[in-house]
This record gives sequence, structure tokens and C-alpha cells, in this order.
Amino acid sequence: MKRIGDCEVYEGMTAKFTACATGFPEPDFEFYRNGTLLFPSERIKIAKEANGLIRLTIKHVHEGDVGRYKLRVYNPHGDATCEADLCYDCKYILSYFLLLIFFFILCY
Repeated sequence: MKRIGDCEVYEGMTAKFTACATGFPEPDFEFYRNGTLLFPSERIKIAKEANGLIRLTIKHVHEGDVGRYKLRVYNPHGDATCEADLCYDCKYILSYFLLLIFFFILCY
């Protein structure tokens, strides 16, 4: 199983977690955020491709999406899990930080 990795996004961006899992029989899968099972919605897309790629896509990320994400892959022979963090940075904080760096460079 190729595991999901941490994802850092800014407000309004799209976050993607991608994994790959195969087995026989073909495994089922579930995504969780902070221990709560996720379901597809207008913003949340959950998909599996024929080649085993499993993808969670979250559109228009906001602060409420931050947390620990878990993928559980399972079939009658067992299960496997992996976890990753979604980190969120507000554009305004980034802009302030860049302005601070620019000011520091000008002063020295």
C-alpha cells in the first residue's frame, strides 16, 4: 500500500490525499477526519480508480478541514491504515510574514 502523506494548503485551495492499494478480493476503503467517517459531498470527493489509486479531494479548504486524516483499506483477509495531517495557512498570515521578511531585508 502506498500511504497518504501530509498536505499543507492555503485558504480556498484544494487538498488532495492519494494512496494506492491492491489485493484480492479488491479492497474497500474509508477516509476519516479526526476519527469521523467522511462521506462525499459538493466539496469532498472520494474515488478509487481501476489501477488501485485511491484519492480524497477537498475543494475550497477552510480552517474547519484541518486535522488528522486516516485511510482504512480492508478486505476479508485483513486491513491496513495510514494517517496524515492537513495543515492550513491563512493567506493573510502568509502575506504578513512575507511583508515582515521584506521589511527585514530592507532594514539590513
